[in-house]
This record gives sequence, C-alpha cells and structure tokens, in this order.
Amino acid sequence: MSWARLERISLAVSVVFAVASAVIGFRWVASPYFKGYSSAAGVFFLVSRWAAANRKS
Repeated sequence: MSWARLERISLAVSVVFAVASAVIGFRWVASPYFKGYSSAAGVFFLVSRWAAANRKS
C-alpha cells in the first residue's frame, strides 16, 4: 500500500467517524460512544497527516 493510498483511506475514515460523532453528539448527549468516535476520528486524521508527510519526503 502506498503512502498516498493510506492518506486517502485514513482521511476518509476520519471523516466518517467525525460525522458519526456529530450525529451521536446531537441526538444523544450522554452517549458513551461519542468520545470513542471522536477519538477515532482524531487518530485517523493524524495517521492521514503522517502518511502525507512520509509521501512528500
């Protein structure tokens, strides 16, 4: 798997988790899944940025 492909996939997954956490956050304020989905979105975004940095060098 190339760095560009890893970047695209992880960025797409981070968007999915960000949307899921937004939906959960607006519907069920006390949901136990909110922190997990928002954390997963952040981690996948960081992986995307890491892959982008490795692709450029």
